[in-house]
Amino acid sequence: MSKSGHVNLWLSRTDSNHLSWYVDARVRARGVLSLTIQDSPLLLIPGQSFIHVEQEPPKDLFQIHTSCVSNLWVSIPQPELQHRIKLVGTVTYKDTRSFFLQDDSGGVRVFHNADQNINVGEQVEVVGFPNASGPTAVLTECLVRSRRIIQPVKPRKLNFGEVLSFRQNGLLIETTANLLSQKTTDFDQILQLQEHGYVFEAVLAPERGRVPSFARGSRLKVVGICDYGTSPQSGDSKPGIQSAAAGLIRVLMRAPSDAVVLSGPPWWTFERTVTVVGVLLATLFVALVWVYLLRRRLERHQAARLAFARQLFAGSGNRTATNCSQLAR
Repeated sequence: MSKSGHVNLWLSRTDSNHLSWYVDARVRARGVLSLTIQDSPLLLIPGQSFIHVEQEPPKDLFQIHTSCVSNLWVSIPQPELQHRIKLVGTVTYKDTRSFFLQDDSGGVRVFHNADQNINVGEQVEVVGFPNASGPTAVLTECLVRSRRIIQPVKPRKLNFGEVLSFRQNGLLIETTANLLSQKTTDFDQILQLQEHGYVFEAVLAPERGRVPSFARGSRLKVVGICDYGTSPQSGDSKPGIQSAAAGLIRVLMRAPSDAVVLSGPPWWTFERTVTVVGVLLATLFVALVWVYLLRRRLERHQAARLAFARQLFAGSGNRTATNCSQLAR
């Protein structure tokens, strides 16, 4: 790593096993720069005599000063000034390419080159290069040594008031939330959850087991690693819903048992509300029609009675006139 970026060095007449000695050393090299052999610049060095070591790497990497994860929250120095750092903590999550390490100050993702024979809950020493990955930092090119100590980590409560600070990234957390949806893709089993106006995802890799099917609207307790992923915010997000500045918050579950139902969905759901309102509107419509028909029937009945009364009155008037005529005669 130089001020202008990465530069690859090809060192002639040197055993490949000896090259690892130069890692983390500050060197000055002379050679022929090639821009055609590979995609990136390549410095062709005739031999070791053309490399001057200005600062040797530590002889025992695991004897360097132990740092803490919270130091990674501070801005990473210029690339050419970066050196390996040492962290000591407990493994809280592991996959094929990386694992999460947590100490008293925070958590960080560690990328390693070879499969490490370590287990979740085991305390380890890690030596690697800090590297910025979006708003957070990770460790790359790491060497790992187990302390053969099992020290399980107790989950911390996810604080939604600090999600934008990214200080909870990499921590083993637990939280409760309402289930919005559940789906399975080729890579993950995903629970979409909502709590305190935030939508986030709890994911589990298929090889870790199958997540039970939960009813939508259930209240769940979820345990896992808080990871500020780069997933874009869903296009159908509802008004008032917020997401982290770096993308969607993801909780990396370790087993199906990391998702537990606390309570089922409330009976008074949106679908049932629509059904009840629909039944009430239908009942009201039928009642109005029935009242209208009764009123029309009553009006017809009253009209018939009025017509009959008029007929009676007209007939009575004719008989009275006839009697009066006869008396006059």
